[in-house]
Amino acid sequence: LADALKAKGARRVELYVTHGLFTKGLLPLRHLDAIWTTNSYRLDIATPAAEVTMPVTVLDLDTTFPSL
Repeated sequence: LADALKAKGARRVELYVTHGLFTKGLLPLRHLDAIWTTNSYRLDIATPAAEVTMPVTVLDLDTTFPSL
């Protein structure tokens, strides 16, 4: 999908998710320019760091909503 959007003129394709499970690792998402997720669900990502080509930003809910 990211490649198709870029072929139509998109300059960047980013994924924003609240509960990133990434059960198949990050390799299937390698065509994205960035991934944004929260730490609402703790899961070790099964992708070797060398295969991750896009920035993955994890928003820490403990600091965003400290009183919850």
